Amino acid sequence: MPRSHQQQSSGSEGDRLDRSPPSDRSPPSDLVVVVVADERKKRRMISNRESARRSRMRKQQHLDDLINQAAQIQRENGEIAKRVSATTEMFVKVDSENSVLRAQVGELSERLQSLNSVLHTIEEVSGFAMDIPEMPDPLLKPWHLPYPSQPIMASAHWFP
Repeated sequence: MPRSHQQQSSGSEGDRLDRSPPSDRSPPSDLVVVVVADERKKRRMISNRESARRSRMRKQQHLDDLINQAAQIQRENGEIAKRVSATTEMFVKVDSENSVLRAQVGELSERLQSLNSVLHTIEEVSGFAMDIPEMPDPLLKPWHLPYPSQPIMASAHWFP
């Protein structure tokens, strides 16, 4: 009887093995393949996370660079706007001075013609010859002005 009991007990162990889930019955080599595949999957997942983190960091750095570049361009734009404003102001001032000088040239030309006319009249009446230079028209040939030209000194405040 003891023998039959051993057979029975060994029979029940066999029944237990047969009833166990299929993964428990798989040979050890299949288990190694699954573990290796899981390890690869895990390494790939970690690698992908790290790659995504580096990509986010690069994008953030690029965004920061673009923001700094935009700020620099805005500063330069402000400086250029100030210089344009100063140049425009200077142009208006010089243009105004030019208008005044043109008006003075016109008035002085009329006075000179009037004086030359008086001198011609005196010359005709008295018979005394006078050397009266001809007045060229300054509007037609402004480079042939009858008076010596004086150098124009540029003021330091004209140029920023």
